[in-house]
Amino acid sequence: MPIYEYQCKKCGEVSEIIVRSDTKPECEHCGSKNVEKILSTFAAHEGGAKAPPCAGGCGGFNSGACGSGMCCGH
Repeated sequence: MPIYEYQCKKCGEVSEIIVRSDTKPECEHCGSKNVEKILSTFAAHEGGAKAPPCAGGCGGFNSGACGSGMCCGH
């Protein structure tokens, strides 16, 4: 089950919530169901080390970075 960050539109608090496909997330602080999914700080992080480009021969997928899931096992 994925964990997403949501910001409550009622109280403004941010919560990390485990979401099942059949449930509507609610604020952990006030219980409101008026929440909006936001980009987590991890997903929105800029800078830091970048993965090296793939070493050719990936049959059209060589533009992805190694470890990105776009390579053919490099």
